Amino acid sequence: MTELTASSLTTISAPSFQNCDNLKFIDFSACSYLDNITVDRTAESNAFYGVSDKTFIYLPSSCSAAQGQKNVVIGNVGTELVLTDGMDFDPRVAFSFPSATYDRSFAAKSIATESYEKKGYTVCLPFAWTLTLEQNSEAKVYAPTKIEDVEGVTTVTFSEVEGGQIQAYKPYYIVVSTGGATINGQGGSVEQHQTAGSAVIDDASYQFKGSTVTIDNATLYDEQKPAYILQSDGLWHKVPQNQPLAYVGPFRAYFQATGSSPVHSLATMLDGSYNPNEGSGANGIQPVIHTVDTDGTEHYFDLSGRLLNYKPQKGIYIQNGKKHINK
Repeated sequence: MTELTASSLTTISAPSFQNCDNLKFIDFSACSYLDNITVDRTAESNAFYGVSDKTFIYLPSSCSAAQGQKNVVIGNVGTELVLTDGMDFDPRVAFSFPSATYDRSFAAKSIATESYEKKGYTVCLPFAWTLTLEQNSEAKVYAPTKIEDVEGVTTVTFSEVEGGQIQAYKPYYIVVSTGGATINGQGGSVEQHQTAGSAVIDDASYQFKGSTVTIDNATLYDEQKPAYILQSDGLWHKVPQNQPLAYVGPFRAYFQATGSSPVHSLATMLDGSYNPNEGSGANGIQPVIHTVDTDGTEHYFDLSGRLLNYKPQKGIYIQNGKKHINK
């Protein structure tokens, strides 16, 4: 059992939900006659004894939560919001919360002792947050600022985001260069069934979208509006049809075409190699993604989609909207 909703309960015996580790939420918010129930997951005499902290519990305003309880919503007021990677977040009611955490870690790819390779992550969270670096680590947060087609080449530009301007329900791209980082959340509020957000990019052929719930392949795939997801190999892949392993997980972001004509493809990787048939045209020019830091420093993806520490020395890339060829 993953979900439980009731509307006419008057009492709950103890313990009713022990070892129900797969429960995403228990929603008794509509049980108007359920009075004076206290949530305490640590007390054996409590109805919610043994319920995981990751399970959301919704109760009417006549109830309460013991000190230190997480993910409990009484009426429209919540306790500390704790999001678990892989567990959907779909608020059953609108509520406020004093603080928030997200249990996902972000780390550069380790290739040797004390040697790292840049690694990218997508993030979309229902609260404002900051990136907290571990000791001797380097990581930055980016937001897409321009997506344009230049002579048939789709170019995506990400610009670095100031630390205090990372907003709720906005998709971002995190690049970790060295070591690791975590997310430090802030208090806020959510609306009922608020699960998605997007980065507004004027006149773009693709939009950068985020979700707090899983989007499966059947919903994500659209022949007319192709989507691209960042997979565990660190590369962007085009979402194919009838492939259940191609999905957007909760608190992730993805690119999807707006349907504007013509729509050129983004770069894709198949079995570690670029497929020219999925590129931007018969000329085989591949799209690139480059990032711009607040100090003006630019970073580039190579033609296989991997992050580089330098400007490509040979081949084709895009800078400031212009195609360059290095020989």
